[in-house]
Amino acid sequence: MADNYAATQGAGTNFAADDVGGVLYPRLKLALGADGAADMDLDSGQQTMVNSVPVALASDQDFVKAEDAAHVTGDKGIMLLAVRKDTAAALAGTDADYIPLIVDASGRLHVAPLVAGSAAIGKLAANSGVDIGDVDVTSVVPGTGATALGKAEDAAHVTGDTGVMLLAVRQDTAAALAGADGDYIPVTTDSLGRLRIAVSSGVTGTFASAVSMSTVVAAIKAATAGRKKLSVHHNGGSRVYLGFDNTTTAGQTGKNIGWLDAGDAWSEEYAGAIWGITETGTAYVTYMEVA
Repeated sequence: MADNYAATQGAGTNFAADDVGGVLYPRLKLALGADGAADMDLDSGQQTMVNSVPVALASDQDFVKAEDAAHVTGDKGIMLLAVRKDTAAALAGTDADYIPLIVDASGRLHVAPLVAGSAAIGKLAANSGVDIGDVDVTSVVPGTGATALGKAEDAAHVTGDTGVMLLAVRQDTAAALAGADGDYIPVTTDSLGRLRIAVSSGVTGTFASAVSMSTVVAAIKAATAGRKKLSVHHNGGSRVYLGFDNTTTAGQTGKNIGWLDAGDAWSEEYAGAIWGITETGTAYVTYMEVA
Protein backbone atom coordinates (compact mmCIF):
# COMPACT_ATOMS: atom_id res chain seq x y z
CA MET A 1 0.00 0.00 0.00
CA ALA A 2 1.29 3.46 -0.81
CA ASP A 3 2.41 5.68 2.07
CA ASN A 4 0.20 8.57 0.94
CA TYR A 5 -3.33 8.75 -0.49
CA ALA A 6 -5.71 11.50 -1.74
CA ALA A 7 -8.75 12.65 0.20
CA THR A 8 -11.71 14.68 -1.13
CA GLN A 9 -13.63 16.89 1.29
CA GLY A 10 -17.22 15.75 1.81
CA ALA A 11 -16.64 12.32 0.32
CA GLY A 12 -14.88 9.19 1.36
CA THR A 13 -12.94 8.83 4.68
CA ASN A 14 -13.48 11.33 7.49
CA PHE A 15 -10.45 12.86 9.31
CA ALA A 16 -10.49 14.44 12.76
CA ALA A 17 -9.76 18.17 12.60
CA ASP A 18 -9.83 21.33 14.72
CA ASP A 19 -11.33 24.49 13.26
CA VAL A 20 -9.06 27.40 14.19
CA GLY A 21 -10.31 30.66 12.64
CA GLY A 22 -11.83 28.89 9.67
CA VAL A 23 -8.76 26.78 9.07
CA LEU A 24 -8.92 23.07 9.78
CA TYR A 25 -5.92 21.63 11.62
CA PRO A 26 -5.77 17.85 11.51
CA ARG A 27 -5.76 16.00 14.81
CA LEU A 28 -2.99 13.37 14.92
CA LYS A 29 -2.56 10.20 16.94
CA LEU A 30 1.06 9.25 17.65
CA ALA A 31 2.27 5.75 17.11
CA LEU A 32 5.69 4.16 17.46
CA GLY A 33 7.22 1.89 14.88
CA ALA A 34 9.75 1.51 12.13
CA ASP A 35 8.98 2.22 8.47
CA GLY A 36 6.03 0.08 7.44
CA ALA A 37 5.21 -0.88 11.05
CA ALA A 38 3.08 0.53 13.89
CA ASP A 39 4.25 -1.24 17.04
CA MET A 40 1.99 0.65 19.47
CA ASP A 41 -0.07 3.78 19.93
CA LEU A 42 1.00 6.32 22.55
CA ASP A 43 -1.39 6.74 25.47
CA SER A 44 -1.84 9.54 28.01
CA GLY A 45 -0.51 9.28 31.54
CA GLN A 46 2.72 7.77 32.83
CA GLN A 47 3.71 4.67 30.89
CA THR A 48 6.54 2.19 30.98
CA MET A 49 9.75 3.05 29.14
CA VAL A 50 8.91 0.81 26.16
CA ASN A 51 5.55 2.64 25.77
CA SER A 52 7.08 6.13 26.00
CA VAL A 53 8.77 8.53 23.60
CA PRO A 54 12.46 9.01 24.48
CA VAL A 55 13.28 12.64 25.38
CA ALA A 56 16.82 14.06 25.50
CA LEU A 57 17.49 17.11 27.68
CA ALA A 58 18.81 20.07 25.74
CA SER A 59 22.47 20.81 26.43
CA ASP A 60 21.67 24.48 27.03
CA GLN A 61 19.11 23.83 29.78
CA ASP A 62 19.99 25.87 32.93
CA PHE A 63 19.99 22.88 35.28
CA VAL A 64 22.14 20.71 33.01
CA LYS A 65 25.85 21.02 33.90
CA ALA A 66 28.82 19.59 32.02
CA GLU A 67 31.43 17.58 33.90
CA ASP A 68 34.34 19.85 35.04
CA ALA A 69 32.43 23.03 34.09
CA ALA A 70 33.26 25.99 36.33
CA HIS A 71 30.72 27.29 38.84
CA VAL A 72 29.01 30.57 37.97
CA THR A 73 27.02 32.66 40.44
CA GLY A 74 23.31 32.20 39.84
CA ASP A 75 23.62 28.75 38.23
CA LYS A 76 20.47 26.62 38.47
CA GLY A 77 20.35 22.99 39.44
CA ILE A 78 18.25 20.28 41.05
CA MET A 79 18.40 20.48 44.85
CA LEU A 80 19.56 17.42 46.71
CA LEU A 81 16.93 16.53 49.28
CA ALA A 82 17.60 14.71 52.56
CA VAL A 83 15.31 13.32 55.26
CA ARG A 84 15.33 14.77 58.78
CA LYS A 85 16.03 12.02 61.31
CA ASP A 86 16.84 13.39 64.75
CA THR A 87 18.01 9.91 65.70
CA ALA A 88 19.83 8.08 62.91
CA ALA A 89 17.94 5.02 61.72
CA ALA A 90 17.75 2.88 58.56
CA LEU A 91 15.29 3.99 55.89
CA ALA A 92 16.00 1.10 53.51
CA GLY A 93 14.80 -2.43 53.94
CA THR A 94 18.04 -4.29 53.26
CA ASP A 95 21.63 -4.03 52.10
CA ALA A 96 22.00 -2.56 48.55
CA ASP A 97 18.56 -0.84 48.61
CA TYR A 98 18.31 2.81 47.55
CA ILE A 99 18.11 5.14 50.56
CA PRO A 100 18.02 8.92 51.05
CA LEU A 101 20.61 10.87 53.01
CA ILE A 102 19.51 11.76 56.56
CA VAL A 103 20.18 14.88 58.65
CA ASP A 104 19.58 15.93 62.26
CA ALA A 105 17.21 18.68 63.44
CA SER A 106 19.78 21.34 62.46
CA GLY A 107 20.25 19.95 58.95
CA ARG A 108 23.66 18.45 59.72
CA LEU A 109 24.38 15.31 57.74
CA HIS A 110 24.54 12.06 59.70
CA VAL A 111 27.81 10.20 59.01
CA ALA A 112 28.86 6.70 59.96
CA PRO A 113 31.38 6.65 62.87
CA LEU A 114 34.81 5.08 62.46
CA VAL A 115 34.97 1.52 63.71
CA ALA A 116 37.50 1.27 66.54
CA GLY A 117 40.61 -0.64 65.62
CA SER A 118 39.91 -1.01 61.92
CA ALA A 119 39.16 2.37 60.32
CA ALA A 120 41.42 5.32 59.52
CA ILE A 121 40.91 8.82 58.17
CA GLY A 122 43.94 8.72 55.91
CA LYS A 123 47.10 10.79 55.92
CA LEU A 124 47.38 14.52 55.30
CA ALA A 125 50.02 15.53 52.80
CA ALA A 126 52.62 18.10 53.87
CA ASN A 127 50.86 21.45 53.72
CA SER A 128 51.39 24.37 56.07
CA GLY A 129 47.87 25.62 55.33
CA VAL A 130 46.03 22.47 56.45
CA ASP A 131 43.68 23.05 59.41
CA ILE A 132 42.26 19.86 60.87
CA GLY A 133 39.92 21.77 63.19
CA ASP A 134 38.83 20.64 66.64
CA VAL A 135 40.45 17.29 67.42
CA ASP A 136 40.13 15.47 70.75
CA VAL A 137 43.24 13.44 71.56
CA THR A 138 42.23 10.82 74.09
CA SER A 139 45.70 9.36 74.64
CA VAL A 140 49.31 9.85 73.60
CA VAL A 141 51.89 7.08 73.85
CA PRO A 142 55.28 8.72 73.20
CA GLY A 143 57.31 5.53 72.98
CA THR A 144 60.60 4.86 74.76
CA GLY A 145 63.04 4.06 71.92
CA ALA A 146 66.19 6.02 71.07
CA THR A 147 64.35 8.29 68.62
CA ALA A 148 61.17 8.57 70.72
CA LEU A 149 60.49 11.55 73.00
CA GLY A 150 59.67 9.32 75.96
CA LYS A 151 62.21 7.41 78.02
CA ALA A 152 61.50 4.60 80.45
CA GLU A 153 62.22 5.10 84.16
CA ASP A 154 65.67 3.73 85.11
CA ALA A 155 66.67 3.24 81.44
CA ALA A 156 70.36 3.92 80.77
CA HIS A 157 71.45 6.96 78.79
CA VAL A 158 72.62 6.30 75.23
CA THR A 159 74.52 8.86 73.13
CA GLY A 160 72.23 10.37 70.50
CA ASP A 161 69.00 9.77 72.43
CA THR A 162 66.23 12.25 71.60
CA GLY A 163 63.96 14.00 74.07
CA VAL A 164 62.26 17.28 74.95
CA MET A 165 64.66 19.91 76.26
CA LEU A 166 63.81 21.50 79.60
CA LEU A 167 63.63 25.26 79.10
CA ALA A 168 64.19 27.82 81.84
CA VAL A 169 63.53 31.57 82.05
CA ARG A 170 66.42 33.99 82.61
CA GLN A 171 65.68 36.23 85.59
CA ASP A 172 68.56 38.43 86.67
CA THR A 173 66.56 39.25 89.81
CA ALA A 174 64.51 36.40 91.23
CA ALA A 175 60.76 37.05 91.18
CA ALA A 176 57.54 35.05 91.07
CA LEU A 177 56.30 34.05 87.60
CA ALA A 178 53.08 32.37 88.80
CA GLY A 179 50.02 34.11 90.18
CA ALA A 180 49.27 31.87 93.14
CA ASP A 181 50.34 28.82 95.10
CA GLY A 182 49.69 25.65 93.07
CA ASP A 183 50.05 27.35 89.64
CA TYR A 184 52.40 25.96 86.98
CA ILE A 185 55.66 27.93 86.72
CA PRO A 186 58.96 27.56 84.79
CA VAL A 187 62.32 27.16 86.48
CA THR A 188 64.51 30.30 86.39
CA THR A 189 68.22 31.03 86.02
CA ASP A 190 70.54 34.00 86.51
CA SER A 191 72.20 35.84 83.60
CA LEU A 192 74.80 33.04 83.28
CA GLY A 193 72.22 30.28 83.07
CA ARG A 194 72.81 29.02 86.61
CA LEU A 195 69.69 27.50 88.09
CA ARG A 196 68.07 29.37 90.94
CA ILE A 197 67.32 27.26 94.02
CA ALA A 198 65.29 27.93 97.13
CA VAL A 199 67.17 27.72 100.44
CA SER A 200 65.20 26.50 103.45
CA SER A 201 64.21 29.07 106.04
CA GLY A 202 67.11 29.99 108.33
CA VAL A 203 69.72 28.58 105.90
CA THR A 204 72.25 30.80 104.10
CA GLY A 205 74.82 29.91 101.48
CA THR A 206 78.30 31.29 100.79
CA PHE A 207 80.26 30.75 97.58
CA ALA A 208 83.95 31.64 97.56
CA SER A 209 86.08 32.82 94.68
CA ALA A 210 89.06 30.68 93.75
CA VAL A 211 91.53 29.99 96.59
CA SER A 212 95.17 29.54 95.53
CA MET A 213 96.89 26.44 96.91
CA SER A 214 100.59 25.51 96.96
CA THR A 215 102.95 22.92 98.42
CA VAL A 216 102.59 24.72 101.77
CA VAL A 217 99.53 23.68 103.78
CA ALA A 218 96.95 26.49 103.91
CA ALA A 219 93.39 26.99 105.14
CA ILE A 220 90.66 26.75 102.55
CA LYS A 221 87.81 27.57 104.97
CA ALA A 222 87.76 28.17 108.71
CA ALA A 223 85.31 26.44 111.02
CA THR A 224 81.73 27.78 111.03
CA ALA A 225 79.43 27.01 113.95
CA GLY A 226 76.15 25.48 112.82
CA ARG A 227 77.35 24.78 109.28
CA LYS A 228 75.15 22.18 107.59
CA LYS A 229 77.20 21.43 104.48
CA LEU A 230 80.65 22.24 103.09
CA SER A 231 81.69 21.52 99.50
CA VAL A 232 85.15 21.97 97.95
CA HIS A 233 85.69 21.94 94.16
CA HIS A 234 89.08 21.59 92.40
CA ASN A 235 89.15 24.18 89.60
CA GLY A 236 92.48 23.29 88.01
CA GLY A 237 96.20 22.80 88.46
CA SER A 238 98.12 20.22 90.47
CA ARG A 239 96.08 17.78 92.48
CA VAL A 240 95.26 18.85 96.04
CA TYR A 241 95.30 16.88 99.27
CA LEU A 242 92.52 17.92 101.72
CA GLY A 243 92.71 17.63 105.48
CA PHE A 244 90.97 18.71 108.66
CA ASP A 245 93.80 20.69 110.35
CA ASN A 246 97.00 22.62 109.70
CA THR A 247 99.17 19.55 110.22
CA THR A 248 97.87 18.06 106.96
CA THR A 249 100.63 16.70 104.73
CA ALA A 250 100.36 15.22 101.24
CA GLY A 251 99.43 11.56 101.40
CA GLN A 252 98.66 11.64 105.13
CA THR A 253 96.22 9.06 106.40
CA GLY A 254 93.86 9.12 109.35
CA LYS A 255 91.35 11.98 109.72
CA ASN A 256 92.23 13.57 106.40
CA ILE A 257 90.06 13.51 103.27
CA GLY A 258 92.37 12.58 100.40
CA TRP A 259 93.32 13.68 96.92
CA LEU A 260 91.24 15.90 94.64
CA ASP A 261 92.16 15.92 90.94
CA ALA A 262 91.15 18.79 88.66
CA GLY A 263 87.39 18.76 88.24
CA ASP A 264 86.77 16.65 91.37
CA ALA A 265 84.68 17.81 94.34
CA TRP A 266 84.23 16.85 97.99
CA SER A 267 81.09 17.55 100.04
CA GLU A 268 80.12 16.63 103.59
CA GLU A 269 78.06 17.71 106.61
CA TYR A 270 81.02 19.27 108.40
CA ALA A 271 81.37 22.40 110.59
CA GLY A 272 85.15 22.43 111.15
CA ALA A 273 88.04 23.95 109.23
CA ILE A 274 89.35 22.51 105.99
CA TRP A 275 92.98 22.68 104.84
CA GLY A 276 94.80 21.80 101.66
CA ILE A 277 98.23 21.26 100.12
CA THR A 278 99.25 20.55 96.52
CA GLU A 279 101.28 17.61 95.32
CA THR A 280 103.50 19.89 93.18
CA GLY A 281 103.16 23.47 92.00
CA THR A 282 99.92 25.38 92.43
CA ALA A 283 96.19 24.77 92.18
CA TYR A 284 92.92 26.60 92.63
CA VAL A 285 89.88 25.46 94.61
CA THR A 286 86.54 26.99 95.49
CA TYR A 287 84.21 26.16 98.37
CA MET A 288 80.52 26.56 99.13
CA GLU A 289 79.04 26.29 102.57
CA VAL A 290 75.44 26.11 103.74
CA ALA A 291 74.90 27.28 107.30
